[in-house]
Amino acid sequence: MNRWSRTKRYLVLSSAVALWLNAPLVVLADNAAVTTDVVHVQGTWAQEEAKLNPQQVQIITKKEIEKKQAKSVEDIIFTQTGVSRTVDAMGRVGVSIRGAEARHTLILVDGQPVLGDFDKYSGAADEVQRLGAENVERIEVIQGAASAKYGSDAVGGVVNIITKKALKKPTLQVNAEGMRRKSDGDLFPFQNFYIRADSGQMGKLKVGLSGSKRDLMPVLASVKRRASGMGFDYAKHNFKPNVLRYYGDASDIGFVATYEANKNNKFEMRLNRYTEDLVRDIKHSDSDLEPQQHFKRTANRNTINLSWNAKAGKSDWTVETNYSRIKEDDVALINYTGRSSYEGSNELRYIDNIDHRQLDVRLNANTQLNNKHRLSYGVSYAREEGSGSRLKSSPNTSTMYIDPWAYDKSLLVDKLDRLVRKKGDNSVKVYSHIHDYKFINSSSGMPQWDMDYEYYGAETDAQKPGITYDDYVNYGLSEGAISSWSSTSPNNQPISDDFRNRYNALKSRLEAENPDMANTRSNIVGDYLKYGESSDPEMRKKAPKLNGKAFLEEYR
Repeated sequence: MNRWSRTKRYLVLSSAVALWLNAPLVVLADNAAVTTDVVHVQGTWAQEEAKLNPQQVQIITKKEIEKKQAKSVEDIIFTQTGVSRTVDAMGRVGVSIRGAEARHTLILVDGQPVLGDFDKYSGAADEVQRLGAENVERIEVIQGAASAKYGSDAVGGVVNIITKKALKKPTLQVNAEGMRRKSDGDLFPFQNFYIRADSGQMGKLKVGLSGSKRDLMPVLASVKRRASGMGFDYAKHNFKPNVLRYYGDASDIGFVATYEANKNNKFEMRLNRYTEDLVRDIKHSDSDLEPQQHFKRTANRNTINLSWNAKAGKSDWTVETNYSRIKEDDVALINYTGRSSYEGSNELRYIDNIDHRQLDVRLNANTQLNNKHRLSYGVSYAREEGSGSRLKSSPNTSTMYIDPWAYDKSLLVDKLDRLVRKKGDNSVKVYSHIHDYKFINSSSGMPQWDMDYEYYGAETDAQKPGITYDDYVNYGLSEGAISSWSSTSPNNQPISDDFRNRYNALKSRLEAENPDMANTRSNIVGDYLKYGESSDPEMRKKAPKLNGKAFLEEYR
């Protein structure tokens, strides 16, 4: 070994001794406590189960919801990656996951579809706006197709909103806040209020009661109305600004209770009533010829949930009953005067109503067969029914009369209809009529409007008039009759032999069915259509009958 190698060995040994001498002396007794850095261990059932799910699952916990300072579930889920908002032409909100259509997103509240199959038509995503954030325990967002577990409605994904249950400790929670826009005159025109009281554990029972009232703020359009060049009086009318979605008042009252009979049996109850009164205004251009559209939506929904959780031996089971009913009315008005103080400025365009009921009864059970095998099984019963004007292909239709005063006071003018009353006649009251349209199946099996019955009272081909309303207009039959010697109509249109034959056939039928008019009406065909389409009830009385009905009698 040369001298340089021995020198390196001495240097290494000297360094080790120096480090040992400078190290602090620590003597541990047998029972001495050892402290380390803080170690956080977090694990919840929902988060652990999400790890086993083949789809991407996001769990939004209660603490995360509180940090977001959200007002509704809508404010929470649309901050998640891959979740976006859609708004249709009627202002209904949709939830799109990873670009899928909104109708392919299933919205659940405590594992139950909010509106069953009806959500395809009404937009179940409005529920994310209807649910206040204060009463939510967590939100589970499944991104990607989940049809195998949740059905065909979950092609795009699932949003499952889990609400709070009754708490073990007595608790009182009160939230109040005010909001305003820059242009608002009042200090806080939009207000939110929430209160919840929990009794805590009272023997085997614990209950909770909550209530909230929220003002949903409008989402104003950022694009100005289109300049049409015909807005001569536009500035005078002071039309309301365009709003992209409904806004207004929403209130909610809820009750939850849990009764633990023993360690093997637990009963839970959840009752909820929700009401809303929302509006929306739209006007696309500044043209005086285009009215402003005013949409109004009122809804109330009652929900009941009862569940029994039990276990015995190697088995456990859950029996759950859910019932919900929602009544919704949508009204559309138009007006050309903006914020006018004059009555009668609005025109009622349509009323859309729905009464939807849903009942679900489910039994789910698990049995541990051995250390490696567990059997899960269940059975369910579901019944869904509804009525209203929104349902398509409904087996039952009806006609009803409404009082316009119930929808807008400015629709009623001295309780009289100015369009049809005569001077000094105060007997005609204002009413709106929702018509029961008749539909028949076409040759291809598709439903189509039966215009021949609505216009002419014809139920068979033989009862059709032969001369249509279009012929009446095109040939000027209101001006006079078709003469036997002329080759042109009263408005100088050429007449074919086929048209002349159809005209004469209708004339003969009208004269036979109205013998008192056969010799007194020189233009009985024209009178049939002319007087039948009149808006004056006195004029309509003069219309000849065909198939026992005047023209448009069934339609009106």
